[in-house]
Amino acid sequence: MADPDPPVPRKVAIFMAYLGHGYLGMQRNPNAKTIESDLENALRLSSAISPSAKLHKDNFSRCARTDKGVSAVGQVVSGLFSFADPSTLVETLNTHLPPQIRVFGVCIVPDFDAKKCCDQRRYVYLLPLFALDTFQHRDRESVIGSGGVLRKCMECSERGRKKSIDAQIPIVPSASTCKIASLSTQMERFNGILHRYVGLHNFHNMTTRINPDDPAAVRHIISIDATIVIDIDGMQFIKCVIVGKSFMLHQIRKMIGLAVAIVRDCAPESLLYLALRQDVKINVPTAPEVGLYLEECMFTAYNHDTTMSMAAYSKQAEDFKFKYIYNHIASMERRYGAVALWLHSLNSRNYPDFNFQLPSN
Repeated sequence: MADPDPPVPRKVAIFMAYLGHGYLGMQRNPNAKTIESDLENALRLSSAISPSAKLHKDNFSRCARTDKGVSAVGQVVSGLFSFADPSTLVETLNTHLPPQIRVFGVCIVPDFDAKKCCDQRRYVYLLPLFALDTFQHRDRESVIGSGGVLRKCMECSERGRKKSIDAQIPIVPSASTCKIASLSTQMERFNGILHRYVGLHNFHNMTTRINPDDPAAVRHIISIDATIVIDIDGMQFIKCVIVGKSFMLHQIRKMIGLAVAIVRDCAPESLLYLALRQDVKINVPTAPEVGLYLEECMFTAYNHDTTMSMAAYSKQAEDFKFKYIYNHIASMERRYGAVALWLHSLNSRNYPDFNFQLPSN
């Protein structure tokens, strides 16, 4: 009996999730550990692509190029792959992928391109609630004692250099150990600051290697909200949800970084308006990558003719989120103080532009 004909390559969309820790981003780069390099290897071992094939030559595209250390629960990629059955491909791919990368489903879509068809992206940044408390993890300038002697932050043993929270170091109490006087007031103010990003703005100060007059610097933020507080293993986080058409390198982390600096009174609120001006060039803080993940890619225009969404995989996505992403974010804060140590850097010595003023006429 003759062998059956090999499967004909078909255009498909792959719904997937991953923990970005240990990876240098999503997009494949030579000699770099990336999500795409592991996916490419799994596709090759699953016979979905030939041993010599390269993803970028198989009509491959992805909805978002997440940065180093950034995770995702709603990433979608598309390409031309060979397989007999979609469910079999999902199972085979997961067999050849590490546990921190999971494929949820495969959908046959002949006329679909992940990058071109995705017109909205929703990201989430989980920010520890203590970041809104101006008395916790104060900037390094304020923990210098009399005579210029560095004092240690009683919450994380900070003396100007990164140390493990678990280190057994004598600690000098901070000048104040007050907690947030009014959580609702601080959250309301934080949301008010974030809402100023909504709309069409020039975000050249929220990225790198983009000139102010480059049309690519202009991006549309559809919505931003930070009203939900969640508990992860006894630690509280604010869920900052950002929806936009597209984002640039480090843009969301810088948006959050500047908003945190303002709400902690390290920088004036006027700095946000200046940061969004095309004729102003300033340096703003970049929040740690650990708290950021891509939650969903949306295809509002494409879905007039068909339906492409994460709805069918919502349970799998939630399970992955809590098992890998949320657990990692909380553990990184507990073990290394990922955000706490960053908060100590928010002062005008590290960011002279906190004092930036336009020259008078």
